[in-house]
Amino acid sequence: MSGAAPGELIRSEYADGVLIVTLLVDNLDHAASSRLREAVSEAADQTSDPVVLDISVADTIQSISIGALITLAQVFKQKHQRFVLAGVSGHVRETLTICRLDKFFEMHGSLESATAALAG
Repeated sequence: MSGAAPGELIRSEYADGVLIVTLLVDNLDHAASSRLREAVSEAADQTSDPVVLDISVADTIQSISIGALITLAQVFKQKHQRFVLAGVSGHVRETLTICRLDKFFEMHGSLESATAALAG
């Protein structure tokens, strides 16, 4: 865990009309990936505003986590709601690029660049 309370997976907050969901664990195993899908979907159900998922704490990404992110992106697409990944760097960016998911996800290296892209 990375600064998260026991069992805490995400933190949600609003800034400039954007729902920012911050991942608080650095490793998404099978159970955490399922909880992530549920938690982000629940948070997003409260708004039609764009959603940024900040995954900057993640240093690696497993296939189960990639599946969770794809599912979330599809849910937001069906709702006509913009979904952006922030804090995508290093091994995570490399893995998503190798899987050609850099064409599927809107990805930004920082939370700041993601929120700026949504504001513009």
